[in-house]
Amino acid sequence: MKTNISLGVLWFLIFTFFASLEIFSQAQNVGIGTTTPHSSALLELFSTSHGFLVPRLTTTQRNAITNPATGLLIYNLDSQRFEYYNGTQWVGVVSSIATVPFNLISTGTNTSATMTVGTGASIVLGGGTIESNVFKGTGSTTDAVDLATSEVAGVLPISKGGTGLSTTPTQGQLLIGNGIGFSLNQLTAGTGITITNGAGTITIADANANTEVTGSGTSGQVTFWNAPNNVVGDNDFWWDNTNKRLGLGTTSPSQRLHISGNLLFTGALMPNGAAGTSGQVLVSQGAGNPPQWASASSLETDPVYTAAIPNIVFDGDAAGGDLSGTYPNPTVAKIQGNPVSN
Repeated sequence: MKTNISLGVLWFLIFTFFASLEIFSQAQNVGIGTTTPHSSALLELFSTSHGFLVPRLTTTQRNAITNPATGLLIYNLDSQRFEYYNGTQWVGVVSSIATVPFNLISTGTNTSATMTVGTGASIVLGGGTIESNVFKGTGSTTDAVDLATSEVAGVLPISKGGTGLSTTPTQGQLLIGNGIGFSLNQLTAGTGITITNGAGTITIADANANTEVTGSGTSGQVTFWNAPNNVVGDNDFWWDNTNKRLGLGTTSPSQRLHISGNLLFTGALMPNGAAGTSGQVLVSQGAGNPPQWASASSLETDPVYTAAIPNIVFDGDAAGGDLSGTYPNPTVAKIQGNPVSN
């Protein structure tokens, strides 16, 4: 009897406990804290002062669950987030204000979604890198790495295709290699050169263009002036630089001075610097030696000339044969031995 009273009390207490929870059950749904559970919910919990507490596990404890059911929900104490099992892996439930550790973001490929970083927000790299095939800035028109934005800063090094410089060049400055990098310098005008630097232009000019000599000709021709500031060449005035010969009227001089054509003297002929005297003749001194002036009478006793020209006569010589008097104006005395009378 005592036992029966105890069991009765126990059942009474159980009934009283669940009654105090306001458990209401219909045919297909259950409500706790409400007598009108929503028809779409198998279980509806209602309270204005309490929450629903799911199992709280560490990652190690979570991974120890054998054959978790798809949709199983826990709160991960290590990552401080709700997680559910999707049938393959545990997936974190992330809110718009949650802080997600970077190592918990899995790598994936997306071809349509866009992540927008709003005004005032930023993506901060703590020494890491962002890799992409396309970077687009404001005003970008192509799917290329676009640096044409006002936000671009820094200096692109030479090793990456840049200049290594951040200086804006002035008019006429050129980017010139200096052995270790680039320098901005202007061209220096040499003697007779003028340089005018414009906006994106450099004009190099000859400062003596109006006073310099121009002309034409071919190799070997001796140039001569034919107009102010102009020279030309001609085949009748030729210099053989190999043999050091000058040709007048010929392009193949055979002597130091080779004249093809008549030679007109309006001054003295001066072999070895001597002009000679009136009546003298030039006498050869042999190959390689300049001729010398000599009187004609001296040749009468020169065996070389008399042997070469035995019948040579000179002014003042006595005429012979049918002539009388002296040269150069002898008189005819007879003709074929017959005296001639005046």
